Amino acid sequence: MHRNPLIAAVLVAATVGITQAAEQPGQSPPSPATRSGTLSTGPAESDLRAAYTNKINSINAGTEQYLGARAAAQLGIRLIKVNLVECDPFEERLDLYRCTIVVESAVGDAAPALTRREVVLLKENDTWRVP
Repeated sequence: MHRNPLIAAVLVAATVGITQAAEQPGQSPPSPATRSGTLSTGPAESDLRAAYTNKINSINAGTEQYLGARAAAQLGIRLIKVNLVECDPFEERLDLYRCTIVVESAVGDAAPALTRREVVLLKENDTWRVP
């Protein structure tokens, strides 16, 4: 190492201090957007649920409009649960996020099933939506 014990001690102390600061419990490392000075706030789980539910409702409405009420009853998507796993900004944008979600849903009278999906959320006019 170094022949000067004082320099070696300072280097060890600096390394330990940096490691401890990076490993503070309950704190995650800053995101690229936070480090660059902009506050990065992605969609909350409630935003995701609302956006995904609106998208499914839109699909169901289209099914009823084009196929009729009888077919819509057999092909309608029933959402039971939508849970957020993680969301990351897409290419450093703060209005576009790629999210991994777990969805419990069923089609028509079928038994519900759990699926893991990736969705994109876009923020427009302070509202998140699934495009």
